[in-house]
Amino acid sequence: MAKRLFAAVAALSLVMVPLPATAHAQLVSSNPGISASLNKIPTQITLTFDDDLIAMPGANVIEVLDPKSKKIQTGATATTQATISVKLKPSTLVGKYKILWRALSADGHPVSGQYYFYLSKKK
Repeated sequence: MAKRLFAAVAALSLVMVPLPATAHAQLVSSNPGISASLNKIPTQITLTFDDDLIAMPGANVIEVLDPKSKKIQTGATATTQATISVKLKPSTLVGKYKILWRALSADGHPVSGQYYFYLSKKK
């Protein structure tokens, strides 16, 4: 009985050993900001994360859709340490613009998300 109890305690102690946490990169800021209301379309979208990203072709992507769901990003998404950015075509369509993004964390895990900003008429 004592041998079984010892084996059970030993097995349980192996499971309870704390392992180092591996956190995936999290979006910490965006330009334009989430739900921002703008009078002019920006020339680029920039997203900043709390950790460096892996810069591999196609690994980090920003896609921007205008109110008619037409893509308005131009060129490839650029990656610099913890920041990704993409240039935008000019647009005057008033309404909701959707930003979809995917980034490859330094730990090798992909993260993704989306948000919106709004273009309103100039006053």
